[in-house]
Amino acid sequence: MRNVSGKILPGRISAVMGPSGAGKTTFLSALTGKISGCTMSGMILINGKNESIHSYKKIVGFVPQDDIVHGDLTVEENLRFSARCRYV
Repeated sequence: MRNVSGKILPGRISAVMGPSGAGKTTFLSALTGKISGCTMSGMILINGKNESIHSYKKIVGFVPQDDIVHGDLTVEENLRFSARCRYV
């Protein structure tokens, strides 16, 4: 991926959508610092400051592809479950 930019507003749930193979999971994994073996450059600004995403691991997350989420839960329930796991 090249020249990727975006803005996520506080207090909102955001979605990254696209066809299979478009790089959604790779993008989110790189953004949250959960990827290795590739060259990344650029900045992640948090509240306008260039800060490490690792400082925010407990409050930032995403629900990955549907094959590893709980199939009996709704999208909202899966998001809430993921969020609750961060405070254990």
